[in-house]
Amino acid sequence: MGSVPAKIEVDAINAVVAISDLIVSYRLMSSSQQDTSLDTNWKLVAHIQQIMKNVG
Repeated sequence: MGSVPAKIEVDAINAVVAISDLIVSYRLMSSSQQDTSLDTNWKLVAHIQQIMKNVG
């Protein structure tokens, strides 16, 4: 696969950090609303996949 340019590595790390922040804030939001429905979880997963596509 060869070596990964540093910029891409940094972008990937930033994406992971952003996703973790997103999950944490999402959990705080959903726990305050008592909303643990599968539907909203799938929306979050789809959002994360979109972020990963933008990075990749």
